[in-house]
Amino acid sequence: MAVYGNIGPFDNTVESFEDYADRCDAFIVANDIAEARQANFFLAMVGAETFKLLKTVCSPDKPCTQTYAHLKTILKGHFSPKPIVIAERFKFWAASQSETESVADFIVRLKNLATHCDFNAFLLEALRDRLVSGLHTRFVKTQTQLLSTADLTFEKAKTKCLADEMAGIATREHIDAGSSVSTNRLNWRSPQGQGRRGQGTKETTTSTIGLISNPGKLTVHNHAIAAGEATTSPMIAGFAR
Repeated sequence: MAVYGNIGPFDNTVESFEDYADRCDAFIVANDIAEARQANFFLAMVGAETFKLLKTVCSPDKPCTQTYAHLKTILKGHFSPKPIVIAERFKFWAASQSETESVADFIVRLKNLATHCDFNAFLLEALRDRLVSGLHTRFVKTQTQLLSTADLTFEKAKTKCLADEMAGIATREHIDAGSSVSTNRLNWRSPQGQGRRGQGTKETTTSTIGLISNPGKLTVHNHAIAAGEATTSPMIAGFAR
């Protein structure tokens, strides 16, 4: 019989046993494994370390004599002891959105924290309250609007937060694009303007050298200064004195 999928051995450093057990359940259903064979399939997949643990716990009986459901119960009690509700709720109500955390990631984190809080029918209200209360300060306007909204549900709060976050990202991108264009305009220089400035410098330098090499022209230059037609450079002023 062809087998669909590959579960692999259990590794408690990678996933919780509850998640592993859920994957095993899906594997058994997908492969239509009969109940009488489910325990043996599970023992063959679970890995050497976990199998050794089951042998110790089940002793003097052998693990293969237990049902699949009982083997899962044994391992859940070992790897996932029942959490203390008040401690789990303390972590939930203390959660706040970090500066770099998106709204979507914050919501996922809140849902994970609520897993063992036993909120039951109060779950959606608890998620709504913590989402609004735990928003980062960059959402202060959104938070104020939500706190003044009558009949606010978790879905409405989530939709509002996600929409405002996207609007804020779009606004920042627009501002950044405008700043980039302004900077490029400031840094741009006309090639023709640069050529004129370069030619002017060359002409000034040539004229200065000509005056130095021909002292007879100093009289004419000084006359131009008196008439306010030119400005003497420090070098020429030295020759004049």
